[in-house]
Amino acid sequence: GQRRERWLGSISEVRLSMLAGGGIGQWLALIARRASELSDADGITVSVVAQNDHTLLEVIATHGAPVLPLRGRRMSIESSAAGRVFTTGRSMVTTEPSSVLGVDQADAVPPGLGPLLLVPITTSHGNDGVLGVVRLVGRAGFSPEEIRVVESFGQQAGLAIELDRAQNDREELAVMGD
Repeated sequence: GQRRERWLGSISEVRLSMLAGGGIGQWLALIARRASELSDADGITVSVVAQNDHTLLEVIATHGAPVLPLRGRRMSIESSAAGRVFTTGRSMVTTEPSSVLGVDQADAVPPGLGPLLLVPITTSHGNDGVLGVVRLVGRAGFSPEEIRVVESFGQQAGLAIELDRAQNDREELAVMGD
């Protein structure tokens, strides 16, 4: 019951933050922080399609010291676990965090990472990214309830991306109107 209350409170906080303004970076950082707290994660990554290469996902936000080196890292949609989640739109749990970046970059994954949960970030345009939640080696995997909680934060990240797109479209229309 307490976990559910915390989850609902966190979702409300994220939505209020989006309504109050700010930007995509601020919203995704809050989503990552709250998802980390509620899933008892050691690290969170938020990856979206790279702007200049739609065959890659790029880590644009992180939370937690173990995953900080992954910020800015790019991974192939075709050959990575994150890409598989992005393509299928289905969550995945693995004990091989090195698979998240793909075979060609497996050595770039920080050491000591254990169970990994990847969930799609979905918008009205389809799948737009992947939320990754990791625990350190030796820790337990993710329960079905924790998976549902993280999936709900994936949905919130999708809302943040949609809102950011809408704001950008409004700004472009205002410039064209002037």
